[in-house]
Amino acid sequence: MRVHCRPAAARWTVALALLACGLPGRAAWTPVEGTANSYDYVDLASVRADGTLRRVWTLHDLMEPDQEGDRSYRSLLEYHCPERRYRTLQTLFFAGAMASGRLTGRSSQPGAWRAVHSGSVSASIMAERLSNITALFDGLQPGVGN
Repeated sequence: MRVHCRPAAARWTVALALLACGLPGRAAWTPVEGTANSYDYVDLASVRADGTLRRVWTLHDLMEPDQEGDRSYRSLLEYHCPERRYRTLQTLFFAGAMASGRLTGRSSQPGAWRAVHSGSVSASIMAERLSNITALFDGLQPGVGN
């Protein structure tokens, strides 16, 4: 379910979301894939481990606004690497490029688990990004230091 925000409430929503998630105000976006219409990025500093699960913030940046006027979406994705599946936990919608401008809406309802298909953006994130840093989490206990 997507909730639309009024401009004044949007600033508070973004601030609270950043505080609740422990994210810095500016993410270090690493490019994953791009097309003529959009680019996808991942914030490697945001990766958190919980057993076999990995959570990471991603950014989908559009070249032109979508039908609802949004230029970018920032999503918290959860990956279950051994089973090659993922789901969206939260999405923030922005009027500007690269998660800038007015927050126009949000969805905090976790989505259904989906398979990671070869050649997809999710496969690129999982294979090229998450798997490269999985070793960093091997010694961590779930929920400790992450």
